[in-house]
Amino acid sequence: MAQIIKLKFLGNVYELRAEDDDLDAEAVARYVEQVIASVEEQNSGLPPAKIMVLASMIMGKDCISARKELEAIKSGLSTKGGDLISKIEQTLGEKS
Repeated sequence: MAQIIKLKFLGNVYELRAEDDDLDAEAVARYVEQVIASVEEQNSGLPPAKIMVLASMIMGKDCISARKELEAIKSGLSTKGGDLISKIEQTLGEKS
């Protein structure tokens, strides 16, 4: 079910329709607003287009960092899972 969310930044309000039920669109909107507000606050007087570019770069960096972290976690779990299976098989083999 689609939900309508309001995104407010740079003096404008945008109404967007979120079609993805698995996505917390409200949380995404608040995150985008927060990043844009932070860039705007730190760079007063910067044209809106440049604020948006900087905010996009920050959000992109955050996304890439989160993906790398997730991959590291997956890799660690895979390694630990394999080690655990080996230990279980070794223990079962010793009891036979």
